[in-house]
Amino acid sequence: MARLADSLLPEDAEGSLTITEADDGRLDVDYSLSSNRLELWHIAHDHDPRFNGAPPSTARLLQIDTYNDILSIFPLKTSHRSFAILEPKYRQIRKITLSGTAMTSLDGLPPINVAIEYMLDELPSCFVKDWDYGLGLVKSHGAIISAAEELTQCDELNISSIGPDTVSTQGTVLYIPTDDFHAIRLSIGRTISNSRTAAKAVKDGITYNYLAEHLGKVTKTISLGRNPLRKQVTRLLLDEDEPLSQEEQDTLLDALTKASGALGQLEPERLARLQGEIELVALDSLIERFEAMLQRNYPEPKWQEFLKENTFVLQLAFGYPIVIVGEKTAVGGQKLTGGGTKFNDFLVKNSMTDNTALIEIKTPQTNLLTSREYRAGVYTPSSDLTAAINQALDQKQHFEEGFVPLKHNSKITTLESYSVQCCLIVGTLPVEEEKIRSFELFRGNSKSVAIVTFDELLEKLKNLRQFLMSPQKDSGESRYNDVPADLPFP
Repeated sequence: MARLADSLLPEDAEGSLTITEADDGRLDVDYSLSSNRLELWHIAHDHDPRFNGAPPSTARLLQIDTYNDILSIFPLKTSHRSFAILEPKYRQIRKITLSGTAMTSLDGLPPINVAIEYMLDELPSCFVKDWDYGLGLVKSHGAIISAAEELTQCDELNISSIGPDTVSTQGTVLYIPTDDFHAIRLSIGRTISNSRTAAKAVKDGITYNYLAEHLGKVTKTISLGRNPLRKQVTRLLLDEDEPLSQEEQDTLLDALTKASGALGQLEPERLARLQGEIELVALDSLIERFEAMLQRNYPEPKWQEFLKENTFVLQLAFGYPIVIVGEKTAVGGQKLTGGGTKFNDFLVKNSMTDNTALIEIKTPQTNLLTSREYRAGVYTPSSDLTAAINQALDQKQHFEEGFVPLKHNSKITTLESYSVQCCLIVGTLPVEEEKIRSFELFRGNSKSVAIVTFDELLEKLKNLRQFLMSPQKDSGESRYNDVPADLPFP
């Protein structure tokens, strides 16, 4: 058996096997340490106060029933760094038995030492296959041993397709059917794979973004992936609390809904408090992320992605509940999904009336006003702002003109154009009083396009949080129960 790790050890570092055949056909396989490994053990432990003589040099490693194809493994500690060398590897589990389809038959595999080597190679990948490492389970699957020791008093783990058909204990033996064992190890494998994928994505992302920021390039959004476990691992590695996605919110709310009947009868106040706390945690995370993004010079696509993930923020720009119909929709062609000459950032609709609205996104850094006064105390809108307004109006015109064929070809029946609204999210409010006055005068007379700044959306989020956290006059409770039912929580 080839052992790559042995190249790091002195010559003759491998141990040896001694095979004894009993009359009933059973084979007892003992493992003996090499002289070099014993020497290394003495170098490491002769000074240890527990040392009172030489350690054992031989111990039982395997037992093979050749007639019934039963393999019993006695995992050992074989590292010279361990004081308890050649003692059981695990605290409680002393023996792992495989039979039936859990192991490979020894028939037709003479000589016996070759058969043993072949048999170990054919064990599932979660097993240590090199006898110089004491056999047993690999570290990544050590949770199986830990769970068995924590849940039972058993000292033997029996993996078999011919034993009990459910996970059970009999005396000091824990039986796990082969199918269940494979289901466990595959689940562990998927967990490890998702964790590694998340770690690689974070590693690659933070490296790319670090260099991109210093080189003045656009940074990337590190993908959370679709798997729930990968999402959580990625967020943990990023050391940040992301707002819950809509899918995660739905999953959480579904669980609460299923339990709300019983919990509402037994502890209604606790249920209301729990719901309020969930909302606040998501809102806090959203506010923190929004504030952090405002400090950076992110391009439009970054803000579009943020608002797509957090449609709740878009709802704050309107006085009615909305849902997103499409992102980067072609409003001047034959279909919403493409083929048009005009594209808007978000096409939304009133979730109750189906009336549509167009949302155009610019950046917080977009200038709202000219830097110089037009007249004393009067500032004119910047060219960027007027261009954005005209862009929104142009999109509205094309959308209204082609609405009927567009709706038909896109096969979206729940969409109406009674009175198409336009909303422009752009810039941040000026600081100077005269500039604020000029901006409000201009915005107040913009009848066809509603203009909302990024910092105004952020302030709306903060006001909502303040409302949820404000104490009652006569008690210390938060005002969770006083929130109107139609408020658009994230």
